[in-house]
Amino acid sequence: SIMATMHRVQLSPTCRAAVQRVVHFFQSCLVHLEGSQAGKPFKLLPWQVNDFLGPVFGQLRPDGLRLIRHAHLDIAKKNGKSALGSGLGLYLAFADGEQGARVAAAAGDKYQARVVFDDARKMVRASPVLSRICEVQKDQIIGPNDSVFEVISADAETKHGPKYSGIIFDEIHTQPKTGRTLWDVITPGISSRDQPLIVSLTTAGKNKVHLWHDLRERSLAKMANPKQDRTFWGLVYAAPEDADIFSEATWRMANPSLGAAVKLDYLRDMAEQARKDPKTEALFRWLHLNQPVDTTTRWITGEEWDQCALSLAT
Repeated sequence: SIMATMHRVQLSPTCRAAVQRVVHFFQSCLVHLEGSQAGKPFKLLPWQVNDFLGPVFGQLRPDGLRLIRHAHLDIAKKNGKSALGSGLGLYLAFADGEQGARVAAAAGDKYQARVVFDDARKMVRASPVLSRICEVQKDQIIGPNDSVFEVISADAETKHGPKYSGIIFDEIHTQPKTGRTLWDVITPGISSRDQPLIVSLTTAGKNKVHLWHDLRERSLAKMANPKQDRTFWGLVYAAPEDADIFSEATWRMANPSLGAAVKLDYLRDMAEQARKDPKTEALFRWLHLNQPVDTTTRWITGEEWDQCALSLAT
């Protein structure tokens, strides 16, 4: 199974307080922007706190600084990944206690990078707290103590120099070529910060000779053995490729927000279409089961292939 057994980190009261600080920031300073929750406080889902934010913000070194420097989340579409990234970017820039914090929203192109950044701008404008202390510009949000949250994209040759305290790297799989050009330029700069954090987010890609796949493998290894790779936290929500794609239990493996951000009726409708159309099946596997799919133009469904194989065998 690609989805390793989930593990929880036991936190001391001091460490739990560090996590609660992040949770409180989301609920008291941020609001949801879409759907039935629009305008309501940003209440984090249990998996977001217990399996991601808790281990990332709650593991502290003896000097009280964060242990984790890179957190990776690999998850199906529509599970609130980018909204989580927007909120984390704002927290790292304006509430993490970093003097002169500089946080970047990054992606393969400026349009994708702006998904996280533009939502962050909307969150600031909708927040009575942040709107008082932040100035919202087209490509930057400027806050107290010379703190900045900005948007950048894959024209990496212009990005040497900034020493980022935080990076929100969205949809790693859309990075061109092997995915490393922008990554290798902007991530080393965190080394000069006391407790920097890279947050990388992605859905499955198609090219396995790519950064997204390297990070999936690294995350699965971490999930299998939490004691290794001490400053990294990785989390993968994906259905095994041999699982029954029409089972709701399979859907839950890739969609921990099922019933909240992801609507069950929608997945049922998509699954019914996938039964009849190979192109829809490929899209369903990729977008909603978080499986790498080599092509979206398969000419035969998995069920039809099994039936052909059975008839040949008999």
